[in-house]
Amino acid sequence: MRTVETRIDENEFLTLTQEAKRLGVPRSELIRMRITSSGSTSQAAKPTASQYLDIVSALRKRMGNSIGRTQAEQATAIVLQCLHG
Repeated sequence: MRTVETRIDENEFLTLTQEAKRLGVPRSELIRMRITSSGSTSQAAKPTASQYLDIVSALRKRMGNSIGRTQAEQATAIVLQCLHG
């Protein structure tokens, strides 16, 4: 197996760590799964309800919680509508 290095910001690192703990897998395995699965399809799969809520939370965190949950949900819905029609 080859070694690949990447740099991510602290918020992304914490998000990956939390998700890995929630899934019960090592963080490195979660990163490998994301890297290898992202290029396997030409169009991203539609997110589940749980993933949708994770996206909303991530959006709010990246915005420094400067927008409300309703606004984040609307922005997420707009982006998903644009991606999936």
